[in-house]
Amino acid sequence: MSESRQIKPSVQTPSAFHGLCLCLLLLSAAALGLWHVTPAALPPQIQNLAPNEFSVARAQPLLAEIARQAHPTGTSENRQVADYLQAQLLALGLQTQVQEGMGFSSWSLGRVRNIVARLPSKLGAKQAMARGSAVLLMAHYDAAPNSFGAADDGASVAAVLETLRALKNGPPLVNDVLVLFTDGEEAGMLGAQLFSHEHPWLQAIGLVLNFEYRGNRGPFWMYETSPGNGKLIQGLQQALPHAHANSVLYEVYKTMPNYTDFTQFKQIALPGLNFAAIEGHNSYHTPLDTAANLDLASWQDEGQTMLALVRYFGNQDLHYLQSENRLYFDLPLVGLLSYSSNWPWTALLGMLLLCCLVKAHRLFDSRLHLRWRQSLLAVPAVVLTTMILAALCFAVWQAVLWLHPGYRLQVHGSIYNQAWYLTAMIALAVLQLTVLHRLWQKWLSASELLAAACLLWFVLALTCSVFLPGAALIFTWPLLPVLVVWLALLYLPMSTQTQAIAWSMAAWLGIVFLTPLLHLIFIALTPWNRRVFSDGKLQRPLPAIDFGGNHLMWVATAKDKLTLAPPAISVISDRVVQQRRGLVRSIELQIASSREAPMLRLELAGGKVFAVQIQGHRMTEHLDSPWHVNTYGLGQVGMHVVVEMEVGSKLHVRALDRSYQLPANPLLPARPAHIMAVAFSDSDSSAAFQELDL
Repeated sequence: MSESRQIKPSVQTPSAFHGLCLCLLLLSAAALGLWHVTPAALPPQIQNLAPNEFSVARAQPLLAEIARQAHPTGTSENRQVADYLQAQLLALGLQTQVQEGMGFSSWSLGRVRNIVARLPSKLGAKQAMARGSAVLLMAHYDAAPNSFGAADDGASVAAVLETLRALKNGPPLVNDVLVLFTDGEEAGMLGAQLFSHEHPWLQAIGLVLNFEYRGNRGPFWMYETSPGNGKLIQGLQQALPHAHANSVLYEVYKTMPNYTDFTQFKQIALPGLNFAAIEGHNSYHTPLDTAANLDLASWQDEGQTMLALVRYFGNQDLHYLQSENRLYFDLPLVGLLSYSSNWPWTALLGMLLLCCLVKAHRLFDSRLHLRWRQSLLAVPAVVLTTMILAALCFAVWQAVLWLHPGYRLQVHGSIYNQAWYLTAMIALAVLQLTVLHRLWQKWLSASELLAAACLLWFVLALTCSVFLPGAALIFTWPLLPVLVVWLALLYLPMSTQTQAIAWSMAAWLGIVFLTPLLHLIFIALTPWNRRVFSDGKLQRPLPAIDFGGNHLMWVATAKDKLTLAPPAISVISDRVVQQRRGLVRSIELQIASSREAPMLRLELAGGKVFAVQIQGHRMTEHLDSPWHVNTYGLGQVGMHVVVEMEVGSKLHVRALDRSYQLPANPLLPARPAHIMAVAFSDSDSSAAFQELDL
C-alpha cells in the first residue's frame, strides 16, 4: 500500500525542460490536425495529366465563361450561362435537354431553366434509364446578386463538365450518369424542386451527389447524408479512404439557416451525399467570388473527389443503399472511420470512469487526493472555469472591436486575419486555465478536478448519444485515452516523467482529433454581420446613401428625376364565393413588372387570408399579415394571383420589382471603388413599387 500511495499522477509536475518538450509535443498535435485539413498541393504538370484524370487546368476556361459576370436567376446573363452549359454538354456528345417551368418553395417561386444530360452506361439500351440505376451528379449554375458565382457554384459546375470529359476518356461505367445543373438555388432551390417533382428521369436515380461552396477554399467535406447512410459511408470509404467527413458537421449544419438543392432530394427519400468547401467565406455571395480568387488546390480536391465517387458508385448496384445509420470521422494519416452506434463506446466510457473513480478513491482517500464530496463540488468549479474562459475571450474580443471598429464592417462578421486572433484566444484561454487550476487546488486536488472534468465529459457523451447521435463522437474519442491512461497510472507505478509522457500522449490524441473539427466548426459558425457602415457622421450629398437598418440603399430625390416604371396591378375580379368553410372573399389579380425586372415581390396585409394561389400553386400555410412572396423570372407574363380571405375585411396589396443594377443617370454617383456591395442584401439594385387598397 505504501508503494501505491506514492502514485500521484495528477499532482507531480515535470521539470521545466520536460515541460517545454511536452508543450512542443502538444503543439505538434495541433499542427498535424491543421495540416490534415489543408488541401494537397496541385499535382506537378497539372496541365498534362492523363485524359482520364481530373485537371483544374482544363476546367479553368469553362469557369472563366460561367463566372464572366453576375448571373442571378431571371436575368439575361443567367440565360447566357444556361445556353453555354447546354452547348458544352452537347459538345461532349451527351443526350441533353432543357427543363423549363415553375419552381416553388415556402417563400418564393419562379420560372427556371434546368440543364439536364445523360452519360449512358456500357450496358446501353439494356439498362437505359432503368429504375434506381443512375448516379445523379448535381450543381447549381445561378449566382447570388452582385456575385460572379465562381466558387458558389460555378466551380462545381465546371468540375462536373471536366469529370464528364474524364469519364468519357476512361472505361464505361455499369450505371448511367445523369447531370443536373439547377437554376434558382439561391432563390429557394427552385430548380431542384422542379426536377424532383416533374422530370421523368427522376425514377432512374439511385444516388444523388451534390457539390457546393460556402467560401472559395479549404478541403471538400462530406457534411450531409440521407437517412440510413451506412452503405453510403462504406462506399465513401472504399472510393476515398482519406475523404474528409465527420458526422458532427451535419449536427452543426442542422442548426444553421442553410439549405441546398440536396434538401429537395432528401425530402423524396433518395439516397445521397452532400459536399462543400466552406473556408474563405469572406467571398461568399460577394463581388469577391471570382475565378481569380478561387483556390485551385481546393478545386482540384473537389474534382478528384467527384470523379472517384462517380467511378465507384457508377459500378455498384444502387438498389440497396438504404441501411443503418453510421457515425463517421476521419483522422490524419489514418483516413475515414465509421461505426454503427455510439452506445457500446459510451458504455465503455462509463465503465472506465467508474473503475478510475473507485480505484482512485481506495488508493488516495487517506491522503485526501480524491474525496467523493470534493469531487462532486469540483463539477461546478469546472463549469465555472469554462464560463470564465468564455467571458474573458468575449471581453477581449469586444475590446478588439473597440480598438478596430472597422472589423464590425466585415461581411459575414469574418475578418481576414481571424486565424491569428483565434490562436491568440486559445493561448489566452490556456494561460487563464492554468491560473484557475492553481487557484482551485487550494481547495481541491488535481485528481478531484480531473474526476469532475471526466464526469462532465461523460455526461455530454451520454446526452449526445440520446439526442444528437452524430455529435456523440466529439466527446467519446477524446475522453477514451484520458480514462485509459488514468486507469493505467492507478495500477502501475510510474516515474514522474513517465506519467507526464502518458498524460501528454492522451492529450496529443485528443488534440489531433479535435483540432480539425473545431477549426471547421469555428468557420461554419462565424456570425454573419450584414452592416457595412456604422458612422452616422458621414456626409450625405444628394442622391444620398441611406442607412436603413442593416441595409445600404442608394436613394434619389424627386429633383434628380430618376423615375422607374412601377409594377402594374390589375384587378380581374373581386367577389364573394361559397366554399366548404362558408362564404369567402375571392380577389383575382394580375401583377407584372413593367420593366421586366428579374424579381417581383408581392406583399399582402390586412384581414385574415385563408389561401393565396400564384401561377396555379396554392399556398395555405404561414399567411399571417403582413405576408410576402418573391417571384423570379416571370418577365412580361407576371403573376396571376387569387387571394381567398375573410368576407368584409380589407386588403392592402403592394407589388415591388427589383433589378440588379442602378439606374443609368449622370446625377447618380457611382459607388466608391473601396466599398463593396453587401452580401445578402439589396445593394446596387433598383426597386419600384405600386400599392393598392381593396
